[in-house]
Amino acid sequence: MAPRPGAQRRWFQERPSDYAWEQDGLDHIKRLMPDAEPFRAWATFSAPPRRAASTSAIC
Repeated sequence: MAPRPGAQRRWFQERPSDYAWEQDGLDHIKRLMPDAEPFRAWATFSAPPRRAASTSAIC
């Protein structure tokens, strides 16, 4: 009989957030997320700071 495949990862986060409030929010979402297909989440969003020179709007 073939071995059963391991559990699928459903939460992907490279490292904990530098901000406690942000990590608390991510942990909350992780706890609420169903442990079943097709649910998966990636906590990898990063927003680089805007440079002052690039803040002008194009109309």
